[in-house]
Amino acid sequence: MSETRRPPLLTFLTYNRLGNTAISLPSLLRTDSDFELHIMDNNSKDDTWDFLQATKDPRIKSRTQFNQNMGVAHPLNYALVNRKEDQDFINFEYDFRIHNKDFVQDFWDVLSEFPEMGAISATTFPKQLQLIDSEIIKTPEKFINRNGKRIYLDTIMGFCSFFPYETMNILKYYDEINCLLDMEIQVRIEGLKKQTCYAMDIRTSHTTMGGNCDTCLAYHNPCEQGERKCLTHYKRIISDITTTLGFDIYRQNIADRKEGKMSYTCDSLFSGNMTEEEKKGSKHILELFKNFSEGDSK
Repeated sequence: MSETRRPPLLTFLTYNRLGNTAISLPSLLRTDSDFELHIMDNNSKDDTWDFLQATKDPRIKSRTQFNQNMGVAHPLNYALVNRKEDQDFINFEYDFRIHNKDFVQDFWDVLSEFPEMGAISATTFPKQLQLIDSEIIKTPEKFINRNGKRIYLDTIMGFCSFFPYETMNILKYYDEINCLLDMEIQVRIEGLKKQTCYAMDIRTSHTTMGGNCDTCLAYHNPCEQGERKCLTHYKRIISDITTTLGFDIYRQNIADRKEGKMSYTCDSLFSGNMTEEEKKGSKHILELFKNFSEGDSK
């Protein structure tokens, strides 16, 4: 890529499931990529915070443990306050591992060939690649190859997503009163007349759904009795969020943006630029997520 870009701001948010983090975070730190890593923890009740504190790398710029579960948008925005105007943003979820040796450069190279992209996701393999391969047969126009860089036009997924600074300078932050994180930011990107895609040669794999508990780097043996701590917690927290929050208000929020009734730019409690009404909605979501920290155990 001809343009020199600042190392991106990279977020890594954890909440229990240390078995995943013990695979995911080292996979990031084994890469040759340069980035500014901000690690946040949503008040985990297992040994996650101890693991995060013991992990050393000069690319780690901050470690923050919140005193409650903050959800996802709030912690990511907490870190995004540190993003420079010429700095790209990558969110990497803690139950995935990255397989590219220099994934940041790989994202930049794809962006160089496809500057019309407002966001680019890595792919998971083998399952998602197989799915994309089958979709290519049905919709070949969504598969594009430019100078060896292959993409598949589709809505992004948050597990490893790259947002150019040109996109983030307009969007600013995630919507703190909308819990459909990937869905809501997708609508906002489309509102900028930008496209989104998967980079087919930037590979990740899911540690929860495809992991091998017999070789867990964190707990070693406690899952051999069929407990499978990480998978059980993953399914429960998804169920709790759906039951507690519901999604009607958030779907309406998305519909309003599609109709041009709301701005594509979002502010944050941490940016100091929210209106009083926005602050009220943001704090309400924090109160709902607070319940997810209480009663959780190892």
